Amino acid sequence: MFNQKKANHYVRITLGIFLVIIGILAFFNVFYYGDISIIFWFCYLSVPLAGVGILLNNSTLVKSQLYILAIPDLIWTIDLIYYLLNGRSFLGIIDYLFLPGHILPKIVTLQHIITVPIMFYSLILFKNEKTESWKISIFQVMLVFILTKIFTSQEANINCVYNLCGSLYANLGMLYPFLWFAMSFLMIYISRIAFIKSHRFFTKFFKITS
Repeated sequence: MFNQKKANHYVRITLGIFLVIIGILAFFNVFYYGDISIIFWFCYLSVPLAGVGILLNNSTLVKSQLYILAIPDLIWTIDLIYYLLNGRSFLGIIDYLFLPGHILPKIVTLQHIITVPIMFYSLILFKNEKTESWKISIFQVMLVFILTKIFTSQEANINCVYNLCGSLYANLGMLYPFLWFAMSFLMIYISRIAFIKSHRFFTKFFKITS
């Protein structure tokens, strides 16, 4: 007899392991191919953390990473689709993907397309518990901003902490850090609201049983 609960468990474990493997490959790329400063990009921390959260059945940890990555990954994906349709990027965010270089980093960077859907679906498999994951998101964003400022260069512009990324460059001077935090907190808020409103619908759609 088909056991839905057991099947959900195996799906969740598979998704968690998959994200952890992506995280490991990303770290491998950093140390083997590229600049160590790249490790401070949000995704390098959030993807493996989300994987661990899924494996531990910790919805709080998974939600906190979802709130951080949802909108940036959506923007990245939109820019990629625009590039594929028009032969050039709209925001200049994904241009690096089409530059000459090693194939493995390019494959790993495609995680931007699937990571958020994986996290969202894994949360459908969890019991819907009210948590304050957004507080973890905000703390993590603040911590990563500080670390990025300390350990990375302005030229690298990791996490866009020195200026807007891609073709959106604008010299905002001392006002930019305030704009950066305002945008980051707003994205976390919007992602949280969107998740709350959509979770119940998709839970019923997929007819997931706890």
